[in-house]
Amino acid sequence: MLLTAKVAYAGGYAIAGSLDFQVNIGISCTSADFDDFTINDMTHSVFGASSTQTLPAVKDSVSKIAGDLGGFTHCGAREYYISTTPASYYDKVISLDTTTSAFTLGLPATALTDVNDYTIEVTVRLVDYPTVTKTATLTAHVTDCQVTALTRAVVSDQYYDVYTPMIQFSFTEFVQIPACDYTLDYTYWVIDSTHVVYSALPTFISELDKTFTVVSTSSSDVALYEIVVRGSVPSGYPVFKDELIINLNVANGCQVD
Repeated sequence: MLLTAKVAYAGGYAIAGSLDFQVNIGISCTSADFDDFTINDMTHSVFGASSTQTLPAVKDSVSKIAGDLGGFTHCGAREYYISTTPASYYDKVISLDTTTSAFTLGLPATALTDVNDYTIEVTVRLVDYPTVTKTATLTAHVTDCQVTALTRAVVSDQYYDVYTPMIQFSFTEFVQIPACDYTLDYTYWVIDSTHVVYSALPTFISELDKTFTVVSTSSSDVALYEIVVRGSVPSGYPVFKDELIINLNVANGCQVD
């Protein structure tokens, strides 16, 4: 701390002077205390994009009154670390880069079995005075995988004449993005030309193991059908569904004289 003293003399002469001197206040950084700090809770869906949070810079009490008074420099560098133990509790879902103070939720190793709420303690300490610490807690929510798209392989248009042998055609498993590996539920419908009204498959169309069979001996079945294959994420997981439409043209194969 720099102090200045000024002296003036009277008696017909005015003499002004100043004296600068340094006063060192002997406060040890071992007695420092960090300000309280908070870390935001974080949420990550399995196989979704990871999220990153940079931890806040935290002032200590001694650096506020010594050095440049900024609260950060006098007692030296500080570092963060995850103080929750054991590391196996969180190490597949959470990481902390100590060089950048970046906290990342959602690692490549995160799997469906890691869905949980994790209570994580993060501690800051002075590097040169490691007994000076402060801890904050956050909750890391790892949620079920969220399907954002289902890709479907196109099935070509199908043609069938009544009174002729059966035909069969198949569709392939919908591909989940991201690859959540759910066992999708499939349901089957026909839809009207307005794409509004869904109806059950007519009795001459059946499905087994993703293969449709068409066989008819009735001219009343002659029509153009749009078969809807709806794939849905199973109940209990984040909702997502999409549809594949297969065109089936049923005609009368008999020639009318």
